[in-house]
Amino acid sequence: MTTTQAATAADATAAASPSTKKNSTDKRARAVAAAQEEEVEEEEEEEEEEEEEEEEEEEEEEEECSPTAEMTKKPRKPDAAYIPVHLQDYVFHSLEDFYVSRHFDPVLLCHLMYEGFLPIASEYQDQCFLLPKLHRQRCVLLLDSTQHIPKSVKKRASKYKLSLNQAFDGVVDGCHEQHGIPWLYPPIVESFKRLFDVGAQGVELYADRKVRFWTVEVYDVETNKLCAGELGYTTGKVYTSLTGFSRASGAGTLQLHALGKLLYLNGFEMWDLGMSMPYKMSLGAEDLDRDDFLDYLHRWRKHDQLLHIPGLNSDSDTGSATTGIHVKALFEMKRSDPEKPLGSETSSQRSSIERSSFG
Repeated sequence: MTTTQAATAADATAAASPSTKKNSTDKRARAVAAAQEEEVEEEEEEEEEEEEEEEEEEEEEEEECSPTAEMTKKPRKPDAAYIPVHLQDYVFHSLEDFYVSRHFDPVLLCHLMYEGFLPIASEYQDQCFLLPKLHRQRCVLLLDSTQHIPKSVKKRASKYKLSLNQAFDGVVDGCHEQHGIPWLYPPIVESFKRLFDVGAQGVELYADRKVRFWTVEVYDVETNKLCAGELGYTTGKVYTSLTGFSRASGAGTLQLHALGKLLYLNGFEMWDLGMSMPYKMSLGAEDLDRDDFLDYLHRWRKHDQLLHIPGLNSDSDTGSATTGIHVKALFEMKRSDPEKPLGSETSSQRSSIERSSFG
């Protein structure tokens, strides 16, 4: 009801009852006041609706720029089109983000790793197949700053030491012991072992473009028992975790934080964690749309970076290059020269191997 309508209604009431003119006047005043109040409320409601619409628009704009929005974007091309031309005779699209191959050649695995596929295996009718996976959503941790290490992890740090490439069989056994054989079948383990045996020099796919395979181990300082570990590989400044295990309470979490610190000290740009899981998110990771993940990978895979533990003398009380480094000492280290982190190499310092082919 508008103010005019309210006034007209009040006038009609007053004309019908002259003896109650005063009361009618009061009613008219109250009606006008009520109508005015109603108009004010309507205006306020309209303003609130406009503000809500503006807020919704702002939220939509923010969502468009957020990682969550990126996750919902459709791939730029069909799944099968992500297989590079030089791999199309060996790898085929299977279902959604899974691909399939009968080949387990180590160099083929390196090419797949270089292109962003995470190699796993499966068994069907007593035959093993390679199932490279190119996740539509990839969980990653960008290593642009040192990560937060919880106090509970720091308290355990003095009990453990971290090493690289010291126990391939021990790490594989630990993964089988904890997880069974969900995808670590003999053919892919054999290929990983051959890549592991190449060592830090890696497999050079193109000029100064290498893939290196790694094992990460965490040992109990007192017993020297292997308590946690993982398998992984590097392509340029990107490290990818494949699978891992833990035998002691808190050792797996400590291993992840220790590895994250080591990657940061060595100047790596991205830690590829594969499929999203809550414990990965607790490290500060985020999910990226497939194409955004590949953009990052293509940017950083061309910068060769070596992963290594700071060189320590065998007499050092913090560890040695062979036996590893005490995790407490690792946590206390800082990247003193951001322009030249640990693991930086010049082309003259790198050893190369003959480029391999597969077929």
